[in-house]
Amino acid sequence: MERKGSRIKAMLPLYFFLLLEPNSGRSAVEYQTLRNYIDHGVTREGEKNINVVVPEDEDPDFGAAEMMVSLSKASNSLEENKGKTDLELFAENNDNIFKVMGELKKDHTGFWWDFYVSFFYRMANENLTKPFSYYISESDGDEAAKWLNDHPEEFDRFKIWMNIPNN
Repeated sequence: MERKGSRIKAMLPLYFFLLLEPNSGRSAVEYQTLRNYIDHGVTREGEKNINVVVPEDEDPDFGAAEMMVSLSKASNSLEENKGKTDLELFAENNDNIFKVMGELKKDHTGFWWDFYVSFFYRMANENLTKPFSYYISESDGDEAAKWLNDHPEEFDRFKIWMNIPNN
């Protein structure tokens, strides 16, 4: 999907892969790939200028989702987000992306919409995007593991929803 120029269709399987394998050598590489997709097209020039370039998706049905990914990333530098950690912003961006794609799904069908978008939209509607985001970020460092340990109720609710056994 990356070679075809579809950022969204490249991102969705990465989210799913990281759900299945959150903390391995492979997941560290793919986590960074996912983060690069989210950052793509958003640059900051000075204190107040943010440039957003929305990649043109080969599938026009995902055009609004492409815009949402870029705008979500650009919103990280708003005053209201100052002081939030990178992972807090990552979780909020994921929640926004999943919810917008879920709303867009109402007008679309097909594998990408019915499998990936439906799954992540249900997760977002269950308020599980935050534990999901920290869970898939485990390969990135200690902040994710610390959050998961410090929020056992949220993480347990996520594990129950996902049917992940306790180790």
